[in-house]
Amino acid sequence: QMFSLRSSTHRLCSSTNKSLVCHSRHIMTTSRLLKKKEYASWTTDSLRPSDKWMPGTSRPYAMYGDTASSIVFEEAAGVKVAVLNRPKVLNALNEEMIDILTPNIHKWQNGNSTYAIVLRSINPKAFCAGGDIKAVVNAAVQVPRKTNPLEFFRKEYQLNHLIGSSKIAVVSFMEGITMGGGVGLSIHGDFRVASENTVFAMPETAIGFFPDVGATHRLTKLPVGGMPLARYLCLTGARLDAADLIDVGICTHFVPVARLPFLIEYLSMLHDDTSKAAVGDIISHSHAERLADDKSNVMKDMDKIQKHFSPSTVEEIVESLQSDSSEFAKKALHAIQASSPLSLKVTMKQLEFAEKSTLEQCLQMDYNIAAQYVSGTKSDFYEGVRAQVIDKTKDPKWSPNSLSDVTNEMVNEFIKEKDLLPFLKTHLSDDEYKFVQHKQLWGNFFSDNEIPQQ
Repeated sequence: QMFSLRSSTHRLCSSTNKSLVCHSRHIMTTSRLLKKKEYASWTTDSLRPSDKWMPGTSRPYAMYGDTASSIVFEEAAGVKVAVLNRPKVLNALNEEMIDILTPNIHKWQNGNSTYAIVLRSINPKAFCAGGDIKAVVNAAVQVPRKTNPLEFFRKEYQLNHLIGSSKIAVVSFMEGITMGGGVGLSIHGDFRVASENTVFAMPETAIGFFPDVGATHRLTKLPVGGMPLARYLCLTGARLDAADLIDVGICTHFVPVARLPFLIEYLSMLHDDTSKAAVGDIISHSHAERLADDKSNVMKDMDKIQKHFSPSTVEEIVESLQSDSSEFAKKALHAIQASSPLSLKVTMKQLEFAEKSTLEQCLQMDYNIAAQYVSGTKSDFYEGVRAQVIDKTKDPKWSPNSLSDVTNEMVNEFIKEKDLLPFLKTHLSDDEYKFVQHKQLWGNFFSDNEIPQQ
């Protein structure tokens, strides 16, 4: 997608108490990169600030040489930057990363010196490609079992809630691949910044899981597309680019990759007014507007999305797609038919719940659905991860293997609105570790003497 760059540095300067150095050379470089479509070969070394230092920082701004931790932290005045640092696995979110991020974000939110939190990646290829489901599965099937596979999801959803309820601005730079767990880290923040290489998707039904991390809360309430778009994204795992994300309201701004380091610098220069609105104004000054006549792909397909994904059952959606010979319909139908029938129907019911629920309620429901999935006795989760991620045979054996064999009773086992397990806890309660509950939830994994203790 081509974007027209808006040079509004003079407005930015007037909005802060400290004069800014106008990076005209940087803006010209950005324009050339976009015009020549050379952003794919962009490297941080070629465009970072001179001498690798940023005003107001006590250390070099770019921490690309430090690989000791899965999360690298940087500070620029009142802006705290958390850099996801697992580039070899596209920043797949694991429990260690969550354990590092959560207490730091909590500390920043409750302190007096921080007014903005920036989440970004060390590698422009991927913000976060999803949760480290391979690690979750390996831990679950380990003999003897030493960990509770539900613990990862509890911590992950707590972090999602912390971001979504933040009193100070949370800004996510959604560079590159942003899927699954990466969506959970970004979609609940105040400002979601897309770049020219952003790829967004929720492909969970293809691995026998469901769209979790509270994503359905945001997707069912989008200003453009509504519930049909939410169904389309969650059932097919369709990928959206930056233009799509801006047009439907998932992202709030478009900032070219080459501008992102300078955006952090601009944010660090706020002083008297450090409100969320002021942070948003600064980001808006770095925002690049798309050409007016450049229609995004998702908007080109919106009429078909509204037509085929308005029905309230998966069977009706499939029937509608089958009546359409367009490439859009064929691609969407193929994606649905390749996914877990059980996960598809669970997702449909989950979306109905999310449309009328708060973020906390959605995460609460996600936690309870995840408990059913990781129990392994009734879901396709482990088979999907095996076929798609571990063995990579791409031939999952779904059970049931057809939509007609998935009953309402099966779906209702996953979607319950009473007697829910709470997720907003420091750790699992004594009751949740009782033998009877564990025998019911983990009976497929643990023998009586292997049940993990608190």
